[in-house]
Amino acid sequence: MTTANPYDKAYELARALQNSDEMKGLQTSWHKASQHPDHRRILEQYRQIAGEVQALQMQGRKPRQEMMNELNRLMDEIRSDPQLFQYMEAEVRVGQLMTDIMRILGEPLQEIHKQRAVD
Repeated sequence: MTTANPYDKAYELARALQNSDEMKGLQTSWHKASQHPDHRRILEQYRQIAGEVQALQMQGRKPRQEMMNELNRLMDEIRSDPQLFQYMEAEVRVGQLMTDIMRILGEPLQEIHKQRAVD
C-alpha cells in the first residue's frame, strides 16, 4: 500500500477550497463590493483596524476607545450596505470553513497527545 504524500493532498485541498461554494461566493461578493471605490475603502479600513485591535488583544493590551469607536462605525456602515454586508457574510463563511479544516487537520496531533497522556 502506498502512503499518500501530505503535500499532494494539501494541494488537492487547496484546489477543492478554490472551487468550493464558499470561496466562489466570496469571490463574487468581493467583485461586486470592490467595484465601488467607497466600498473598497471601507473594507480596507475595517480590515486594517480590526487587525490592529486583534494584535493588541493578542498582546494582552486593550485597544484605545477611539479605535473601537472607529471599528464600530465602520461595522455600522458595512451592515447598512447590502453589498458590503453580503461580502462580510461570505468572508465569515470562508473563515468558518478554514477553522473547521484546521481543526480536522489537527486531529492526528491531538490523537498523539491523547495517547501520551494515557501511556
